[in-house]
Amino acid sequence: MRAEELPAECIESKGELVRCLRERAGLAEERITGAQVAGFGISTALSEPTPDIPEMLLRWIELDSSPLVLLLDEAHVIHPEAGGAFFRAVQRATARELPFLLIAAGTPDAPRRIRACGAFTERMLQRVGIGRLARPETLRALVEPARNSGRPLEDRAAGRLAAESRDYPFFVQLLGRAAWDTAARSGTGRIAPEHAEAGIAAVAPEIGELYEERLDEARSRAVESVLPSLAARFHRRGGRPLSALEVGPLMRELAAETTPPGDPSRLLETLSDLGVLWRSAAGWEPGIPSFISYVRRIAAGGTPRP
Repeated sequence: MRAEELPAECIESKGELVRCLRERAGLAEERITGAQVAGFGISTALSEPTPDIPEMLLRWIELDSSPLVLLLDEAHVIHPEAGGAFFRAVQRATARELPFLLIAAGTPDAPRRIRACGAFTERMLQRVGIGRLARPETLRALVEPARNSGRPLEDRAAGRLAAESRDYPFFVQLLGRAAWDTAARSGTGRIAPEHAEAGIAAVAPEIGELYEERLDEARSRAVESVLPSLAARFHRRGGRPLSALEVGPLMRELAAETTPPGDPSRLLETLSDLGVLWRSAAGWEPGIPSFISYVRRIAAGGTPRP
């Protein structure tokens, strides 16, 4: 079995999708279609192969006899035209029963972006939500890979990393990797609490940039003004999720605070797109809990640190 990735930039436009699939299928970028002798030499005419997206995907799958696991990360950036063409190609490969598995992952708005690629796409995919992890799952995600890779994670270090991550999957991965790298550089065979602390400090700038990107996106979509009120509400609730009956009235209150007053349904969709709110089995909750704390610190005039 082979696992290969289709990067996010390959699905941001149809042209990029054609380029990426052509490369994966082992096809030439361009070919000579003619030549003409001019007065001062010879000129040639070049043209690109026909961008038959389904055929290129089929060729990619069949390049090797082993099954292909195709990893499509950041599915939330998929362009409707590129996505429609790509999923039609996937449908053809599936109909031919080729040894092929597609795994697509993205932020909570990925299903909506994928639906925009064509009504049939959702029926092709089995949806598995992750959301925030339970604390035992967070500890397992930190401890088991470290132990299996020969550099065990001490209990206190695992607890510190889990608490810092607030059970947000991306931060679990980010912090665990940083602690591992710190321990590896020190030459020790175990990941101790001091390595966890050093790892947390090392990724703080990266986490801070993520928060700033969220704020920039919120500004661009005219919802930045509601974030302090939303953060304050969750703080008063002790982080307890909003039920389906509670989220509607809250969105109406927050939408009334925007200038001009916004649409509550659209506001909820936007906050979900940004990952500020996630819908889980427990209800609507902060997608990145530490981002809510970050917003509260800024609103109170505190230091904008992660």
